[in-house]
Amino acid sequence: MQPLPPRTRRIVLIVCGILFVVGAPILGLFSAGYRLDDALTLVSTGGMYVQSDLSNTRVFVNDEFVRQGGVLLHNTFVRNLRPNRTHIVRVERDLYTTWTKELYVQPNLVTEGRVFMMPLEREWRDIAPTSTVALASARATTTRGNDAAGTSDASDTEMLDAATTTEVTNPEHETLTELFVSYRDQFEFEVATTTLLVENGQLTATTTVITELRLPTWLDRLASTTGFLEADQIRERNGIVAWLEGGVVHTMWGSPTNLPPHFFCVIQCEERISLDWDEEILHYEFFPNRNDVLLVLTEKGLFAVELDNRGGRTIIPLYEDFEDTSGVAFRVRNGTAVVVRDGEYFYELLL
Repeated sequence: MQPLPPRTRRIVLIVCGILFVVGAPILGLFSAGYRLDDALTLVSTGGMYVQSDLSNTRVFVNDEFVRQGGVLLHNTFVRNLRPNRTHIVRVERDLYTTWTKELYVQPNLVTEGRVFMMPLEREWRDIAPTSTVALASARATTTRGNDAAGTSDASDTEMLDAATTTEVTNPEHETLTELFVSYRDQFEFEVATTTLLVENGQLTATTTVITELRLPTWLDRLASTTGFLEADQIRERNGIVAWLEGGVVHTMWGSPTNLPPHFFCVIQCEERISLDWDEEILHYEFFPNRNDVLLVLTEKGLFAVELDNRGGRTIIPLYEDFEDTSGVAFRVRNGTAVVVRDGEYFYELLL
């Protein structure tokens, strides 16, 4: 093969140099996440981090499949998303509810979202006031006597089983009754005070039990500027403070040392997130192991509700269509189960 002429070699060298000078910055910017927007302006892309507690999920962004979650790797990081616009993320899993969220992506920032999904089939366990107990079987013996002629037949004995049952008090029902009776809000404590009186030369003691509200120092300082001490059902979990006022649950970020969580911020961070429904909220609790999901009871039922209202709030009905709201209440038992009291019965749902 003959070598290239000097003139051709010079042309090739010049072309390669031009390609390197032009292409290297483009490749560098592309690898750094920069893209051309609709106006052909070079902008930096953003990313999305989807956190999940479930395995084997399917993640879609803008209806395009991104990845299949494994048994160990639950979370998903999506990069190179066009900035300054909303992207729709959808997470699916067989036999579970689907989680969908519209997340606004900004340049050079990673937008976070935490998946909230529950099984489609949720079974409640009935806990009745009494239970049926089978007693030990009774053994009955029947012996036939002499025949009509007066002669004696061989003894003919029949053994009959007579099983009996009885209703007894269900000890688990009694335990749950005590749980509901002795329930106190997170920061409520019972304080007993004793008053001594002398009447007619006799000393008598009167004990009075009152309920006091005791807040941590940082939360007490926050209450002095916010005024939620006059509200009901004050809760706190992982820096998020919640309270019930006028049938509406209000939440705010109260930690003095850390930044607010992702669902408080879109472009700017909000001071409060409120759950204001058509029906008055009667009672609420934080969902076990979550500070971004509440269990909410209204006259229509019990619901699991996301605090994150960015582009749609996930609401999952748990217990509905009860007849008398005055006899309905719920508690979280041992941090792993929801127990609903409806009349004389309790119903437990493992979470």
